[in-house]
Amino acid sequence: MDWNQKIISPWIACNYCHGLLESKPDQIIMYLANFPEKPKCKSCGKELDWWLLVVDAIETNFFFKTAMELAGAQSMVLVEKFRRDSSLELDFGNYDIPADALIVAINITPQGGPLFPAERIGSYFSHDRIPHKLLLHPTFPRNQVVPEEVELAIMVTYYCRSGDMVREYLFDAFYEFGTQTRIDQITGFDPQWNRVVIPAHQAMELLIGRFVCDAMREHSIKIKFNYAKELKIIPLIAKLFEVLPLPVHIANKVDELRTLRNDIIHEGIPKIPLTRRNTATLLASALFTFHYINFVRSKNLFKTV
Repeated sequence: MDWNQKIISPWIACNYCHGLLESKPDQIIMYLANFPEKPKCKSCGKELDWWLLVVDAIETNFFFKTAMELAGAQSMVLVEKFRRDSSLELDFGNYDIPADALIVAINITPQGGPLFPAERIGSYFSHDRIPHKLLLHPTFPRNQVVPEEVELAIMVTYYCRSGDMVREYLFDAFYEFGTQTRIDQITGFDPQWNRVVIPAHQAMELLIGRFVCDAMREHSIKIKFNYAKELKIIPLIAKLFEVLPLPVHIANKVDELRTLRNDIIHEGIPKIPLTRRNTATLLASALFTFHYINFVRSKNLFKTV
């Protein structure tokens, strides 16, 4: 990696001192493994409720990318020189971004004067996908002193598909939340938070269904359960394998996600309209459950799987 590119570690802010905290999956796993004990902020020494911190971070969705980073996206900052008399071709393949990665967000900030990049479009354009190659053209305001050259700080957020359908559905839910966040803050249209529910629920149903099936097989139990009952027996499975259970406040939100999915499937809309805060809480519950079950699996408790 060259000096002019840098991977940015995902972070969230302490809700007391606003110091930056790395938001890697390890922090969620530590929260779950030590619940209800809480770690302390290294800067201010106050106790950190990692659950509330993550909910707050998803709801705020800083730069419209934090939520996606929590679900596995990565961000990289590039620095490129940009002249007022020539175009700049960006090929993200030159920065070790995989060719099959999904580029989900780009933020470009000129440093050194009012010389801005613009992308030329044809008679038809769509924002569904961001290409891996961009051609940027110089543009600048009239009646201002414009430098011959500036540096562009380019933040690229991208996601590498894994092939694991649980992870893919989970990311799709967070990606949709990012889309609705932009609609909420930029366009003036009403966000459709309920669009997050179906992919988030699909991730949980697949994840929990596999988990319960494997646990039952380990104990030679051949009873099949529907998804609602699978949710209810997760504490029993935790007890059988002598691991800490999924905290109740998280399990309740995953069950709420199931109820909302049923409302949408059968009625078309949730019975109670979703807010941005409640949607962020539902996504956090799916994220924590994802890491909880992977944490339990990492203990190699399922010998027959």
